[in-house]
Amino acid sequence: MNDLKLFIFNIVFLVNILLLTSKLAFAEDLDDNYVQVTTGLGKILGKRLKIEQLNSQVDQFLGIPYAQPPINENRFHRPKPIIDNYEQQPFMAIDWPPNCRQINVPKFNEYSTYSNQTFQEDCLYLNIWSPVDIVHDQCDRINCNNNNQQKLRPVFVYIHGGCFLYGGSSLPIYDGKIFAAMTDALIVTLNFRLSTFGLLYADKMEEVKGNMVLWDQIMALQWIQDNIRSFGGDPDQITLAGNSAGGWSVTAHILSPLSRNLFKYAVVMSGSVQRQIMTAEKAKKFWLDNIRHTDCANDQDENIDSKMIECLMKMSPEKLEMIPYYTGNGCESYLVVDGEVIPEHPTEMLKKGNFKKDFNVIISTVEEETSGLLSFLAGHLMGQKIGEKFAHENADSLSIDDAIKVIEKMSGQYLSKRPESKDISTLYFNGIRNDEDENVFRKIAGKAFGDVWLACPTIEFGQELKLHSNTSDNIQIYQLYSTFKLNAKPFCPKWAGTCHMDDLFPMFGFPIQYPDYHKQREIDISKELLSLLHSFLRYGRPEQPEWQPYTMIDDDDDDDKQLVSPSYELANDYQTYRNYHLNYHDVQCRFWKRYY
Repeated sequence: MNDLKLFIFNIVFLVNILLLTSKLAFAEDLDDNYVQVTTGLGKILGKRLKIEQLNSQVDQFLGIPYAQPPINENRFHRPKPIIDNYEQQPFMAIDWPPNCRQINVPKFNEYSTYSNQTFQEDCLYLNIWSPVDIVHDQCDRINCNNNNQQKLRPVFVYIHGGCFLYGGSSLPIYDGKIFAAMTDALIVTLNFRLSTFGLLYADKMEEVKGNMVLWDQIMALQWIQDNIRSFGGDPDQITLAGNSAGGWSVTAHILSPLSRNLFKYAVVMSGSVQRQIMTAEKAKKFWLDNIRHTDCANDQDENIDSKMIECLMKMSPEKLEMIPYYTGNGCESYLVVDGEVIPEHPTEMLKKGNFKKDFNVIISTVEEETSGLLSFLAGHLMGQKIGEKFAHENADSLSIDDAIKVIEKMSGQYLSKRPESKDISTLYFNGIRNDEDENVFRKIAGKAFGDVWLACPTIEFGQELKLHSNTSDNIQIYQLYSTFKLNAKPFCPKWAGTCHMDDLFPMFGFPIQYPDYHKQREIDISKELLSLLHSFLRYGRPEQPEWQPYTMIDDDDDDDKQLVSPSYELANDYQTYRNYHLNYHDVQCRFWKRYY
């Protein structure tokens, strides 16, 4: 017995020695590579990065929890705040966080391969990149209180896209270090629940009313408000931005009375909520129809009640993440007018002027929003043979008639009635011959469906903000339109122009980070875009004085006012007066608005 006690004592002693040795070794590493901040939830340890291309440094904090894990009894429920300090002290924010549960989607290239290959329900984490200045570098980085040691900088919070079905902050495209260094601002990226976990709506259960994606984002914004000073960020100078489903999110937060005051400015990129939302009745039908494909509902069920939710609570995550796909089109928002985070339909809120006041916004779209998506989306809705006509390489033959049918079918999902084929032909194929290069037909289809689904709703949102705001509301809207061509097309076929998400690469500074893979003009475009954001994050306006905001012109003889929508085109050519437009895309968007 005594020998056993002695053996256990020696093992415990040895373990303690090893732990102490590892802590001392780690403490030595801290002096060279790590930085620590103190927040209301305890100490958080990050890593200091050297940006060789820019001769600068950025502090990187990865995988910080902003809410309690939404697991077990919290599955499908709204997020809960972290009440006590992080259990791990200091919290080690040095690895990319796990991603939220989602189906596997095609991997186009290294940009669509996650830095962390773990997918789980415990996924509510955010990442922060904070620029380092000389004053900060002189302080003791192990005990550096950023709030007192350096000036507070603007904060750029980016919400990723992916139809609320896939995506995550560990995708390489969302690496924020170059953005932080170039804009001299903090950038925050975040995960939020996806698919059934973030969208499920139950009409007979108050705790499961959908929109968990938005509730998660609101929780993250509140965490940022409470803690960003510790990282050197100004909570009163936050710009909320997002692309695609991230644009749906940003516009929802501009409208929502629960979140509209958690940020100062906004950047809406290729997506808006008013054409991507369900009524409560439609949401009930959608989810009930899909749940019937599982063992948790049958044709006799008329409501989604606690018994059905209890069944879903026991279901494996692999089966849950598939539920929206049984009857879905492959990319819908599934947001719902819940009477709380979105109190009314967004079109009504816009008409009533029920939105954020005293803020500025950039409305941004690209030339061909869906050219890079049609092979997947048309293939999902219309069959693989149609999808292959829009393949990124070696696409099957496509005629003008084929292209018009695709535009009609794909657009019909978002329209209350369909326009005549001849009208689509007049609007988009005027002057195009049948013997034209087939890639022209593909580009037009990508542009036309992109107008219906993404570009026109985004522009419409900005116009409605201006039309239904008063001078005293103090809202300025700037419109950006991207037509530049990237040498390397990460998400875009070679036959296409500027595709959905192409504008993210210069925004996150990839041409600057990898100059050997990009032409000089691409590097200059990245610098220009980051420069205008540097100005917008601080002053709410781009740096170019020629780029005017939306303006209402009064008619002295009439009560009517005319909206004038100036825009700036970010193109391959260097900036001239030709880059500035008025009412760009107006004809196409007025046409489609008649059919929503």
